[in-house]
Amino acid sequence: MDIGPVPWLGPLLLVSLWASSAPASLLRRLGEHILRFQESSALGLGLGPDSVTLPKEGWLEQPLDPFNASDRRSLLQRYWVNDQHWTSQDGPVFLHLGGEGSLGPGSVMRGHPANLAPIWGALVISLEHRFYGLSIPAEGLDMAQLRFLSSRHALADAASAHLTLSRLFNVSSTSPWICFGVSPSIFCLHRLFRLRCGPHWISPSITT
Repeated sequence: MDIGPVPWLGPLLLVSLWASSAPASLLRRLGEHILRFQESSALGLGLGPDSVTLPKEGWLEQPLDPFNASDRRSLLQRYWVNDQHWTSQDGPVFLHLGGEGSLGPGSVMRGHPANLAPIWGALVISLEHRFYGLSIPAEGLDMAQLRFLSSRHALADAASAHLTLSRLFNVSSTSPWICFGVSPSIFCLHRLFRLRCGPHWISPSITT
């Protein structure tokens, strides 16, 4: 069976070979470029005038340690929004909580949330997990930073995102929020989110 060319493999190998001598900031920019290329390629999205319109990409400024008011450091957490089927501010919100990996535009264009959105007139949002994809602190991923990677930090991010995105998109206070995700760990996170924040914030979750 013939295997077609992999256009991003060359740059990835180049980055790997150059890693010992290139500045960390340059490597990070190259890595981000390759990641974005992979995300768009996975959806079959080109860059020409006839390309499929990408969903909206946004960033939330989250406290690095939301449990320490004296710590003023923050990180930017990426999210994607697909509002093409959202028919009313009272309509449901399908929130895809990211797991152990990057979230691209496909997270709101494919899968159960995207398939169900036209039926229910839902707003589809995906929230990338802190310390994954491009949602990485400016200080990097050294061992000292990893203490801010935990389920309780992820819960705080989700709660903050719920409030901020509700205001940003003018979501009605009566709109149900339904969580989606993949893997047992995300199921547990959904359950904790519902238990900590209450059923008036999050409706039952769906995982695959």
